[in-house]
Amino acid sequence: MSVVYNRGKARIAAAGWPNLDVRALVLVDADTLPAGAENPDLNTVSELLAVSGVAEAAEVGGLTGYQRKTLSGEAVNEADATDEAQLDFTDISYAETESGRWVALVLYEEGASDAARNLIGLHDLSSPLVTNGGPVDLQVPTNGAYGLT
Repeated sequence: MSVVYNRGKARIAAAGWPNLDVRALVLVDADTLPAGAENPDLNTVSELLAVSGVAEAAEVGGLTGYQRKTLSGEAVNEADATDEAQLDFTDISYAETESGRWVALVLYEEGASDAARNLIGLHDLSSPLVTNGGPVDLQVPTNGAYGLT
C-alpha cells in the first residue's frame, strides 16, 4: 500500500511538485511495514521514525552503502487517457548496499532537521527487498509515483 501524507498533499498544492526539494529514505524491518507508518496524519520524518517498530536503513548497525537520496527529474504529466495529473521523478539507484531488509520508500521535503522535514508519501514495497551488497534500483512506475484525479 502507498499513502500520501496530509502534510505532503498540502505542500504539493502550496509549492508545486517540481518546486519542492524532495528526498527519499528507506525503512527496514524484520518482517513487514510496522503498523502506524502509513498514518496520513504524520507530519514530519521525526514523527514517522518515532512510530513503534519503524527504523531507517541507516540505523541498522554495521551495514553499508545506504544514504538518503535527493530526487531528480520531478515532473507533472497530464494524462488525458486516465483523467489525472501524474507526479513523476527519476528512478533511485544505489551502486551497492548492504543495509537490511527494505520494506518501504519514504519521500519527504528537505528541512533543517528531521523535525522540519515534511513527509510527502510512503511506498510500501510489494515484497521486502533484502540487500546483499549489490546494486539496487528503485523504479518509478511508467505512469508516475502519484496520480492526482
